[in-house]
Amino acid sequence: MGHAVTIREAGPMAGGMMRFGIPKYRLPRDVLDAEVQRILDLGVELELDSKVEDVAAAADGGFDATFLAVGAQIGKRAYVPAGSAEHVLDAVSMLHDMETGEKPLLGRRVAIYGGGNTAMDAARTAKRLGAEEAVVVYRRTREQMPAHEVEVEEAEEEGVMMRWLSTIKQADQGKLVLERMELDETGFPQPTGEFDELESDALVLALGQECDLSLVEAADDIEVEDGVVAVGPDLMTGRRGIFAGGDMIPAERSVTIAIGHGKQAARNIDAFLNGETFVHPPTPGIATFETLNTWYYADAPRTHRTKLDEVRRQDSFDEVVEGFDETNALLEARRCMSCGNCFSCDNCFGVCPDNAVIKLDDPDELYRIDLDFCKGCGDPTLYREAGNFGVSLDGLRGDPVRVSHQLADYQPSTGTDHPRQFRDRGRLVRDLSQGGHQKGAVEGLAGVGQVPCVAAGRPEVGQTLPGGPLHGVVEHLLLDVEDVEGSVGTDPLGGVK
Repeated sequence: MGHAVTIREAGPMAGGMMRFGIPKYRLPRDVLDAEVQRILDLGVELELDSKVEDVAAAADGGFDATFLAVGAQIGKRAYVPAGSAEHVLDAVSMLHDMETGEKPLLGRRVAIYGGGNTAMDAARTAKRLGAEEAVVVYRRTREQMPAHEVEVEEAEEEGVMMRWLSTIKQADQGKLVLERMELDETGFPQPTGEFDELESDALVLALGQECDLSLVEAADDIEVEDGVVAVGPDLMTGRRGIFAGGDMIPAERSVTIAIGHGKQAARNIDAFLNGETFVHPPTPGIATFETLNTWYYADAPRTHRTKLDEVRRQDSFDEVVEGFDETNALLEARRCMSCGNCFSCDNCFGVCPDNAVIKLDDPDELYRIDLDFCKGCGDPTLYREAGNFGVSLDGLRGDPVRVSHQLADYQPSTGTDHPRQFRDRGRLVRDLSQGGHQKGAVEGLAGVGQVPCVAAGRPEVGQTLPGGPLHGVVEHLLLDVEDVEGSVGTDPLGGVK
């Protein structure tokens, strides 16, 4: 976009929570480093060990716009009565220390209190550090666990044990006192008064994370509520020119969401600096299976990624689920049907029997339908492709007859309802941008250069056009059939063919 960009990173290395919160066995550091370098190669300036204490002061230091992307790097803590000798730490600090080289001493038996992905990461890391037992204590059931199912399965494969419906009441002298829970009628865990003991050399708290928002405390016009920063649809905070995204705004906390916020913020900041407002392009409608043309797709089974064997996972931080090589990545990409989006598959171009579909060398307009050649055969492939992907109609002359119709009602015409082709000025067309492939969702211009013949006479307002892809009711008669050029022979619609 042409802007000079500076990143100020509080830590000694770039990557944020991807580096300090995600273990190496899930995200290899060579992959992360390559991604960081790819960004720096674009000309982005990176300042390490540069923590921003006051965003207002930093924003006034020669910057035209500021984007805040502070990760949730503070672990939440819960009050657990513990003796002075008990080893209690939070999972976020534990994973952070692993990256800086300060490996924590956890002992042989480690308990992890929590049920999210971070709890699974802490438990699996403890096993790799030599713990003979790593037990996750969670007060609800497995079905209610927020951790991804694959994370739980891989943890169990590596020997991590689970204690469901349990909460920690006390930690003392190498033992944890657990209280058993039971779910009430609303699914909320309630104490039972029944207790149990669990031997543990260390207790790791994985009870959630929050952001350090001290940098916005001096900015009175930046609103903070429930530990997150309030932003508008353009991701701008209450202070003009300061945007925010990622973990520090109300949204799901994941790498994918954070990257999406960065892309969205870049577009909004660019528009802001140019005195404009970025308008996000409309999202394509959901393509259901019924609207897909699957007959020309061959069966293509999913490529399975190689997984590191369980023995090697016991004491190694090597990547557990390996990525695809170039060949397999391309095979997987070709399996995608790109539902609801045109990806230049050329199906409309190849299926059309009259060569009416023209390929264009334009990223905003991939194809055009030339109505001088299109006879409106009603091929569902062509209709779905054109209706969904913004194909334009070329060579329109004169005014069309506007009808409301449902493409899904199309039945091939026979006998006296045989479709006739319009030529020259006399045309019936449909507005393809309205998504004519959606049943019952269209009121637009009908058809693609054809209309079914009716018993006699010209169409009238309110008249139903039977059969054919233009089946519908005439709303406005805009076509003066006497002005139609190039009519050949006699046609019940007033000479139009």
